[in-house]
Amino acid sequence: MIEKILVIGDPHVEEGQELYRFDALGNFILENQPEYIVCIGDFLSIDALSKWDLNKRALLENRRFKNELVAGEDAMSRIEYPLLEHNSRRQNIKKKQYQPKKIFIEGNHERRWFIYGESNPQLIDLVDIYDEIGLNKYGWQLVPYRHYAYINGIGFTHVPMDGSNNPMRGMRYMQTAARDHVNSVVFGHTHRLAFETYARHGEEDRQTLALNVGWYGHNIPNYAKGSQGSKNWWSGLVMLNSYGNGRFDYQTYSLNYILRNYL
Repeated sequence: MIEKILVIGDPHVEEGQELYRFDALGNFILENQPEYIVCIGDFLSIDALSKWDLNKRALLENRRFKNELVAGEDAMSRIEYPLLEHNSRRQNIKKKQYQPKKIFIEGNHERRWFIYGESNPQLIDLVDIYDEIGLNKYGWQLVPYRHYAYINGIGFTHVPMDGSNNPMRGMRYMQTAARDHVNSVVFGHTHRLAFETYARHGEEDRQTLALNVGWYGHNIPNYAKGSQGSKNWWSGLVMLNSYGNGRFDYQTYSLNYILRNYL
């Protein structure tokens, strides 16, 4: 049986950002109705708590953590709205509703709140950021940073870790990701679109697949503008056709395509 798995690369919701791409995303989900939806992490940017900017008061002057959470809840509600409307109509005529399995993987940007709490422990229990943006309300399963969600033999994580428990990086990170995983792996973090295979030998020769899914953003952050690295970013959605045992095909849909066809 083939199952469709929609992977949403790092959306990076920020305060004051236009969020219409999430209206299009909700419409795309409803039309294609994947069995699984995986947000691969960094749904929020949480720039107000960035450790890189804590001593840059001019940058932090107008940033508000609360406003970032409000923007996150707005983005999530836009994704869910077409599904809720569809299911309401189906319920009224006693038809089967569309209920995909939804997985939200924590990224390093979401971890900014918890890292901030380590230095300010009196604030740790002040807010549940995932409840604030609606994960519980909309039925998303939360997977912690550095952990994996497994679907049909494919491991989904925000970014694979190396032997020192640091994110894999370097020119050959894709080859390393494919080689160092027993299962096929799908991840985000780099904002690049890339695919690699690694042949494993044994009683049954097989390949481990590694897929980096890009991001689902439309504005290059200030810190990355003009950099060579950001010129290699790819924005859009990736749909996997999963065949079991870690095997899959995938189809890409650029952000331009999504906005042209689903707004």
